[in-house]
Amino acid sequence: MVIRKLSDPYQPSDEELAQIRAISDDEIDFSDAPETDLEFWSNATKVSPKNKNKTEVLLSLDQELMNWLKSESESQGVNYFS
Repeated sequence: MVIRKLSDPYQPSDEELAQIRAISDDEIDFSDAPETDLEFWSNATKVSPKNKNKTEVLLSLDQELMNWLKSESESQGVNYFS
């Protein structure tokens, strides 16, 4: 098992990216991930795991800091903010 810190996210090599880009859509095996439709999701509910070791906190940050946090997360390929 490989454990990575958020501060050290996995970065594929140029060779790996080239191999991925060379695969056509027709070559991708989706047999283990069948396509879903609206009916499949019609009764879905969002469930957030509750961790007993964490406390929910509400805080106010200035816009400059929020912009920086968003920029940092996006530069690492992580979408924590919407």
